[in-house]
Amino acid sequence: MLEPIFYLSTDVGGHSVRTSLYDRECNCLARFSEAVVTEKPRPGWVEHSPPQLVAAVTATVNQCLELVPPAARVVMGMSTQRSSIVCWNRCTREPLSAVLSWQDVRGAAYLEPLARQRRVIKRKTGLVLSPHYSASKIRWCLEHLPGVSECAPQDLVIAPLGAYLVSAVTARARADRPPLIDASNAARTMLVDLETCDWDPALLQAFGIPRACLPAVVDNHSDFGTGCFLRPVDLRLLIADQSAALFATGRHETETGYINIGSGAFVLGLTDSAPADDRLLVSLVYKQGERRLFALEGTVNGAANALSWFQQQCGAAAVPAYHALKRGQIEPGCFLNAVGGLGSPWWCAQCSSRFVTGDSVEAKWMAVYESILFLLYCNFRRLREHLPGLAQIRVSGGLSADPAYCQALANLLDVRILHEQVEASSNGVACLLAGIERLVPSAGRRFQPQDDQELHNRFRYWERQMHAYTGIDKF
Repeated sequence: MLEPIFYLSTDVGGHSVRTSLYDRECNCLARFSEAVVTEKPRPGWVEHSPPQLVAAVTATVNQCLELVPPAARVVMGMSTQRSSIVCWNRCTREPLSAVLSWQDVRGAAYLEPLARQRRVIKRKTGLVLSPHYSASKIRWCLEHLPGVSECAPQDLVIAPLGAYLVSAVTARARADRPPLIDASNAARTMLVDLETCDWDPALLQAFGIPRACLPAVVDNHSDFGTGCFLRPVDLRLLIADQSAALFATGRHETETGYINIGSGAFVLGLTDSAPADDRLLVSLVYKQGERRLFALEGTVNGAANALSWFQQQCGAAAVPAYHALKRGQIEPGCFLNAVGGLGSPWWCAQCSSRFVTGDSVEAKWMAVYESILFLLYCNFRRLREHLPGLAQIRVSGGLSADPAYCQALANLLDVRILHEQVEASSNGVACLLAGIERLVPSAGRRFQPQDDQELHNRFRYWERQMHAYTGIDKF
């Protein structure tokens, strides 16, 4: 008789912490969530509260554990935001900083002296020189936070969010046990060499970051300790949220691209090697022993957070759904979307967002929605130059729950769109924990591309405006 076993998957996002309970076959039995508060105390600063995130993880895990039979074994995995960092005292576990979100760009000034090294940094790390990644944030914390500078060097840890949460909820945070971070999250610091999958001494020196304050880089499947919840839970997986989403249906498929539309949006194509492209990122998705999986990635910084930004600008009580807007009855505006900084393939950190056209609030809402589609399309075109065999896109994330938005994406990209679930990161963690190779496809939606000449015309107009605004007319 098989041992009763359940899997807990905790996804720590920018808007909420969600923990899901799965059975042995990765059927989701329950899901609980807690809202995450985002603070923006100054322009360019984006923060979360470390204690609040720990409390949210603990609360949602405990709610799931109440549904598990006492004799059953429980194994847990966690997916976290990439590039978000925390400083803490490894002995007391006391946080010495807020969680500096991936959206936080306060360390931008530290990148200016490294401009001449940008090609070397891109070759080693797969990342462009950007304040969204962790290195400049870490440098800022070392120089500006009294609690960090006053902490004894042997006690100080500055690391990706996942390492802090592991330390906070497990019993392994002792002086004789170094903090751990998985390779997929570590690689987003801009301090890891993709060939060695470890901290690069030359990059640490360039950014002025001591190796002693960083955690050890380990495989995604590792012994991260025993979670201290309503009952002991083995924490056996840590992975970046976008990486986890790629495993939402089990083993990855080389003919399938992936788009996740959350606070930011990401276009990914998987590969066993690390291709070179000066406009797209190369991400280390997964590492286990000698096995490494990479993704060529396009990044859209302004997705759901662009809608939230406009909601605040116009004082709206809520964000209207895309399908509820009167498409075809009004002329959509044109929005140059640089919310959170203009990401790939432009990489223009100095750009700010602006409307070119849009007479009404509703026209501007449509323009913001369509700008996300247009940025995704630009990245997908670039991605397909390297991976021409992509035949379909699996889409996930909050905005993908709207069928009209998925259909517009299919029409613009001219490729089949598969939408099976919104909680892709949570499901991916469960599949990895269970070792599921392929789930039975769920009764999701399929969207075949349809002719939409007006949408393509608006894209061409938007693209001309973007090239004129950024001064970049070709990639």
